[in-house]
Amino acid sequence: MIKFYRWLSKISNPKIIIAWVILYIGYFSLFMMPDKDFDTKTGDYKLLDLMQFFTPDEFYAAVDNYTQTGVDFYLSHVYLDFIYPLIYGFLFLLLMVFSMNKIEEKERKITPWLWLPMVAVVADYGENISFIYLLNLWPSRADAIVYVALFFNTVKWFSVYISFVVVVVGFYKFLKLKIRGTT
Repeated sequence: MIKFYRWLSKISNPKIIIAWVILYIGYFSLFMMPDKDFDTKTGDYKLLDLMQFFTPDEFYAAVDNYTQTGVDFYLSHVYLDFIYPLIYGFLFLLLMVFSMNKIEEKERKITPWLWLPMVAVVADYGENISFIYLLNLWPSRADAIVYVALFFNTVKWFSVYISFVVVVVGFYKFLKLKIRGTT
Protein backbone atom coordinates (compact mmCIF):
# COMPACT_ATOMS: atom_id res chain seq x y z
CA MET A 1 0.00 0.00 0.00
CA ILE A 2 2.93 2.33 0.64
CA LYS A 3 4.08 1.94 -3.00
CA PHE A 4 0.55 2.69 -4.20
CA TYR A 5 0.45 5.76 -1.95
CA ARG A 6 3.80 6.99 -3.30
CA TRP A 7 2.58 6.53 -6.87
CA LEU A 8 -0.60 8.48 -6.06
CA SER A 9 1.54 11.18 -4.43
CA LYS A 10 3.44 11.64 -7.68
CA ILE A 11 0.31 12.10 -9.79
CA SER A 12 -2.02 13.91 -7.37
CA ASN A 13 -1.59 17.48 -8.47
CA PRO A 14 -4.15 20.21 -9.24
CA LYS A 15 -4.14 19.58 -13.01
CA ILE A 16 -4.82 15.85 -12.64
CA ILE A 17 -7.46 16.45 -9.95
CA ILE A 18 -9.25 19.07 -12.06
CA ALA A 19 -9.23 16.66 -15.02
CA TRP A 20 -10.76 13.90 -12.84
CA VAL A 21 -13.38 16.30 -11.43
CA ILE A 22 -14.37 17.26 -14.99
CA LEU A 23 -14.47 13.56 -15.95
CA TYR A 24 -16.58 12.78 -12.87
CA ILE A 25 -19.08 15.59 -13.50
CA GLY A 26 -19.24 14.87 -17.23
CA TYR A 27 -19.69 11.13 -16.84
CA PHE A 28 -22.31 11.52 -14.14
CA SER A 29 -24.22 14.15 -16.13
CA LEU A 30 -24.11 12.29 -19.42
CA PHE A 31 -24.46 8.67 -18.40
CA MET A 32 -25.67 8.25 -14.84
CA MET A 33 -28.85 10.34 -14.89
CA PRO A 34 -31.92 8.76 -16.49
CA ASP A 35 -33.03 10.31 -19.74
CA LYS A 36 -36.40 10.71 -21.40
CA ASP A 37 -36.48 7.01 -22.35
CA PHE A 38 -36.53 5.97 -18.69
CA ASP A 39 -40.21 5.14 -18.30
CA THR A 40 -42.07 5.08 -14.97
CA LYS A 41 -45.73 4.78 -14.08
CA THR A 42 -45.82 7.99 -12.05
CA GLY A 43 -43.18 10.02 -13.88
CA ASP A 44 -41.17 9.91 -10.66
CA TYR A 45 -38.32 7.49 -10.18
CA LYS A 46 -35.88 6.40 -7.54
CA LEU A 47 -32.52 5.35 -8.89
CA LEU A 48 -31.73 2.06 -7.24
CA ASP A 49 -28.07 3.03 -6.74
CA LEU A 50 -29.05 6.15 -4.82
CA MET A 51 -31.50 4.43 -2.49
CA GLN A 52 -30.14 3.87 1.00
CA PHE A 53 -31.27 1.58 3.83
CA PHE A 54 -34.16 0.12 1.82
CA THR A 55 -36.39 -2.80 2.64
CA PRO A 56 -37.45 -5.39 0.06
CA ASP A 57 -40.86 -3.71 -0.13
CA GLU A 58 -39.28 -0.30 -0.82
CA PHE A 59 -36.97 -1.82 -3.41
CA TYR A 60 -39.80 -3.56 -5.23
CA ALA A 61 -42.03 -0.47 -5.03
CA ALA A 62 -39.30 1.47 -6.85
CA VAL A 63 -38.86 -1.29 -9.46
CA ASP A 64 -42.63 -1.74 -9.92
CA ASN A 65 -42.83 1.99 -10.68
CA TYR A 66 -40.29 1.59 -13.50
CA THR A 67 -42.62 -0.48 -15.73
CA GLN A 68 -41.17 -3.17 -17.99
CA THR A 69 -39.85 -0.52 -20.37
CA GLY A 70 -38.03 1.20 -17.50
CA VAL A 71 -36.58 -2.08 -16.22
CA ASP A 72 -35.40 -2.96 -19.74
CA PHE A 73 -33.85 0.50 -20.12
CA TYR A 74 -32.12 0.20 -16.73
CA LEU A 75 -30.70 -3.23 -17.63
CA SER A 76 -29.51 -2.02 -21.04
CA HIS A 77 -27.59 0.87 -19.44
CA VAL A 78 -26.36 -0.73 -16.20
CA TYR A 79 -22.96 -1.46 -17.74
CA LEU A 80 -22.26 2.28 -17.46
CA ASP A 81 -22.42 1.88 -13.68
CA PHE A 82 -19.40 -0.41 -13.79
CA ILE A 83 -17.20 2.46 -15.02
CA TYR A 84 -18.55 5.13 -12.69
CA PRO A 85 -17.20 3.56 -9.44
CA LEU A 86 -13.70 3.55 -10.90
CA ILE A 87 -14.03 7.26 -11.64
CA TYR A 88 -15.31 8.33 -8.22
CA GLY A 89 -13.02 5.88 -6.39
CA PHE A 90 -9.89 7.18 -8.10
CA LEU A 91 -11.02 10.78 -7.58
CA PHE A 92 -11.37 10.13 -3.84
CA LEU A 93 -7.90 8.57 -3.78
CA LEU A 94 -6.38 11.58 -5.55
CA LEU A 95 -8.14 14.05 -3.24
CA MET A 96 -7.14 12.14 -0.10
CA VAL A 97 -3.49 11.91 -1.05
CA PHE A 98 -3.30 15.50 -2.29
CA SER A 99 -4.88 16.95 0.85
CA MET A 100 -2.87 14.79 3.23
CA ASN A 101 0.40 15.55 1.43
CA LYS A 102 -0.31 19.25 1.81
CA ILE A 103 -0.42 18.87 5.59
CA GLU A 104 2.60 16.54 5.50
CA GLU A 105 0.96 13.63 7.25
CA LYS A 106 3.08 10.53 7.67
CA GLU A 107 2.57 7.73 5.14
CA ARG A 108 1.60 5.24 7.82
CA LYS A 109 -1.24 7.51 8.97
CA ILE A 110 -2.62 8.01 5.49
CA THR A 111 -2.42 4.61 3.84
CA PRO A 112 -5.16 2.87 5.89
CA TRP A 113 -7.66 5.49 4.70
CA LEU A 114 -6.88 4.66 1.08
CA TRP A 115 -8.76 1.38 1.47
CA LEU A 116 -12.09 3.21 1.85
CA PRO A 117 -12.57 4.29 -1.79
CA MET A 118 -11.46 0.85 -2.95
CA VAL A 119 -13.98 -0.82 -0.63
CA ALA A 120 -16.65 1.53 -2.00
CA VAL A 121 -15.83 0.49 -5.57
CA VAL A 122 -15.97 -3.24 -4.78
CA ALA A 123 -19.22 -2.80 -2.82
CA ASP A 124 -20.70 -0.80 -5.71
CA TYR A 125 -19.91 -3.71 -8.04
CA GLY A 126 -21.57 -6.15 -5.63
CA GLU A 127 -24.61 -3.89 -5.47
CA ASN A 128 -24.78 -3.61 -9.28
CA ILE A 129 -24.55 -7.38 -9.74
CA SER A 130 -27.31 -7.85 -7.15
CA PHE A 131 -29.52 -5.31 -8.92
CA ILE A 132 -28.96 -6.98 -12.30
CA TYR A 133 -29.96 -10.33 -10.83
CA LEU A 134 -33.05 -8.86 -9.15
CA LEU A 135 -34.18 -6.94 -12.22
CA ASN A 136 -33.81 -10.02 -14.40
CA LEU A 137 -36.09 -11.90 -11.98
CA TRP A 138 -38.68 -9.12 -11.79
CA PRO A 139 -41.66 -9.28 -11.33
CA SER A 140 -40.72 -12.29 -9.19
CA ARG A 141 -39.24 -11.43 -5.81
CA ALA A 142 -36.03 -12.60 -4.16
CA ASP A 143 -36.00 -10.82 -0.80
CA ALA A 144 -32.80 -12.56 0.34
CA ILE A 145 -30.94 -11.05 -2.64
CA VAL A 146 -32.42 -7.63 -1.85
CA TYR A 147 -30.75 -7.93 1.57
CA VAL A 148 -27.47 -8.82 -0.16
CA ALA A 149 -27.88 -5.70 -2.33
CA LEU A 150 -28.67 -3.71 0.82
CA PHE A 151 -25.48 -4.98 2.47
CA PHE A 152 -23.36 -3.87 -0.51
CA ASN A 153 -25.31 -0.60 -0.71
CA THR A 154 -24.66 0.15 2.98
CA VAL A 155 -20.95 -0.68 2.73
CA LYS A 156 -20.68 1.49 -0.39
CA TRP A 157 -22.36 4.53 1.14
CA PHE A 158 -20.54 4.18 4.47
CA SER A 159 -17.20 4.05 2.62
CA VAL A 160 -18.13 7.01 0.40
CA TYR A 161 -19.25 9.14 3.37
CA ILE A 162 -16.13 8.38 5.41
CA SER A 163 -13.92 9.03 2.35
CA PHE A 164 -15.63 12.38 1.92
CA VAL A 165 -15.00 13.24 5.58
CA VAL A 166 -11.32 12.29 5.26
CA VAL A 167 -10.97 14.59 2.23
CA VAL A 168 -12.78 17.47 3.95
CA VAL A 169 -10.67 17.10 7.11
CA GLY A 170 -7.48 17.03 5.03
CA PHE A 171 -8.40 20.18 3.15
CA TYR A 172 -9.57 21.87 6.37
CA LYS A 173 -6.22 21.16 8.02
CA PHE A 174 -4.42 22.41 4.92
CA LEU A 175 -6.39 25.68 4.86
CA LYS A 176 -5.82 26.12 8.59
CA LEU A 177 -2.06 25.74 8.09
CA LYS A 178 -2.14 28.05 5.06
CA ILE A 179 -3.92 30.77 7.04
CA ARG A 180 -1.29 30.48 9.76
CA GLY A 181 1.35 30.76 7.05
CA THR A 182 3.10 27.49 7.82
CA THR A 183 2.79 25.93 4.36
